[in-house]
Amino acid sequence: MKSDFFFNMNDDLGHTYVYKQATNIKEEKICIEAMKVCSVNATGNDGK
Repeated sequence: MKSDFFFNMNDDLGHTYVYKQATNIKEEKICIEAMKVCSVNATGNDGK
C-alpha cells in the first residue's frame, strides 16, 4: 500500500488533499512517512 491510496491530487487547484483517513497503525505510518517527505512541508498534523 502506498501513500497515493490516501492522498489525491487536484490538478485544477494545484494541491494534494487527504481523501481517505488511515484506519489502522500500518496505514497511519504510511501517511506519516508521506508527511515527512513532502517537499514543500505542506502536510501537517494538528494532533487530534
